[in-house]
Amino acid sequence: MIQWLQKMEISKAYKLSMVLIACLVSLSFFNIFFLIDKHKEYAQLINLSGKQRMLAEQAHSTLLQIFYNPSDENYHELESILKTMHKDYVSLKKSFINIAFDAPNIYTNGYKNSVLNDLYEPKALLLLPKNDQKIRDILDHREQIIGELNLVVEQLQQKSDSLNELMIKRGAILLLIILITLGIISILIFQPLLMRLNTHHQVITKLNSELELRVQERTKRLQKMLDIVNQYVYSSYTDTKGVITYVTDAFCELSGYSREELLGKTHSIIKHPDYKKNDFNSLWQTLLKGNVYKGIIKNRNKNGNDYWLESYIVPDENEDGTIIGFQAFRQNVTDKIRLEELNNELENRVAERTKEIERVAVTDSLTGLFNRHRFNQELDDALALYKRYQTPVTLAILDIDHFKTINDTYGHNIGDETLVILAELLQKQMRQTDKLARWGGEEFVILFINTELNGALIAAESLLKAIRNLTFREVGQVTCSIGLAALIPTDTSKSVLHRADTSLYRAKERGRNRVCYQYVG
Repeated sequence: MIQWLQKMEISKAYKLSMVLIACLVSLSFFNIFFLIDKHKEYAQLINLSGKQRMLAEQAHSTLLQIFYNPSDENYHELESILKTMHKDYVSLKKSFINIAFDAPNIYTNGYKNSVLNDLYEPKALLLLPKNDQKIRDILDHREQIIGELNLVVEQLQQKSDSLNELMIKRGAILLLIILITLGIISILIFQPLLMRLNTHHQVITKLNSELELRVQERTKRLQKMLDIVNQYVYSSYTDTKGVITYVTDAFCELSGYSREELLGKTHSIIKHPDYKKNDFNSLWQTLLKGNVYKGIIKNRNKNGNDYWLESYIVPDENEDGTIIGFQAFRQNVTDKIRLEELNNELENRVAERTKEIERVAVTDSLTGLFNRHRFNQELDDALALYKRYQTPVTLAILDIDHFKTINDTYGHNIGDETLVILAELLQKQMRQTDKLARWGGEEFVILFINTELNGALIAAESLLKAIRNLTFREVGQVTCSIGLAALIPTDTSKSVLHRADTSLYRAKERGRNRVCYQYVG
């Protein structure tokens, strides 16, 4: 070859050398850019596969939130994640076919027999938010799902590394060939390309590290959320017969029972004795219909202390709609209930005290009859009744004869006892519509409602007779005097009282033990 070149003309050899150099350079550049393009394609596939793994982590986190807090926001977020995953899966599968990727994985073999089938299958997109069993299966296979996605990333990384090695080998061979003709120029051409390849490799490595860190952070956050739920949420899970299969630490602490004491038991272990056997029938009817139960339930802990829980009990259904258990979330409302009970007790006490104050305000403390203040109100009402409807009313003032002698002779205790006995006698003699009160001292007042003067006179005589026929302890016989005054259109409370008092005074003057009245025609 060298001898053949030596025999050639210088111009022709130069031209041939230039053509050969141009071919070698073109071949070198073609090889380099082909490998760079391939490397870039693998880098994009690695990034997109890493994104699938990150989306799978987000899907698991969202599914866990749905499992404990099924809200529309969580459903929408899950739907968005799964749509993105399926879209990226289609793109990745096409790319794997284009590059003739032969390593077995979910993109070359499909996902029908993979745990990823539940995430990639379109029907799963509609069934997952309504199928807690499917959610539980996906959550249980989390590590397997992440493992399959990690396998793809590892395969791509291996292919990328192999491509890097191939690039370096080919570059070295071409570099040795071109070094003969190009020398320093060839080195200057390939050096920037090698630096560029190294930069790409560093970027890919950095992205992988960042993805790993994000996965670790999400895992820590998820575990922290589970720890918070276990520590602060009063939650339990039972089968269809009400047997407890799971409880949080917070529920154990509140009930006073250990987890071992609660598992395998029913909630009757904390049932308050106030509840009867059939009190929870409505709760079970609601749950067995597939509806959510909400209500406040009174319980008793292991130490015998009462507490109240506002409970939200949600039926757990499998994919065909069959109820397989019940998840309960509770809020401690003991302080609220006790505060309400205390307020009710205080209100009752205030009402009773107010009633007692009102009674004392209108009652004579010795006899239990209306006092002077209340009688004035009754008299005003009687006057209004008379003036509006002409209903006849007669006022009577009754006074015990020689009461001062009773007090002086037998003492004030016997005098008070005489007043009490007389009050009881008057109450028995009165009609239900009549109004009786102690006016003060030994005086009593009576309103004979719907009674004219003649009728009141008969009633007063009957009262005096009953008093005369009664024997008082130690005192013996007691007599009274009564003054009457029938209401007239011009009367006021003051005027009718004055007329009745004048009649009483006249009865005293005429020898006591009698009834007198003042007739106004």
